[in-house]
Amino acid sequence: MIVYEVADVGNDRAVEFLLRVAKSDADYNLRSDAVYYLGNIGGDKARTALYEILKSK
Repeated sequence: MIVYEVADVGNDRAVEFLLRVAKSDADYNLRSDAVYYLGNIGGDKARTALYEILKSK
């Protein structure tokens, strides 16, 4: 639920938070949700964050 609320804000700080969760949280489902919501936010910053996640794998 918290990931949804943060994503709903959609600003740069939300993208940074979701990126951190997607890259480092221990819970797979939470990481998956963070990636999903980054995709829903859209924009250059979110797209860059998604690319960074892909590069790290």
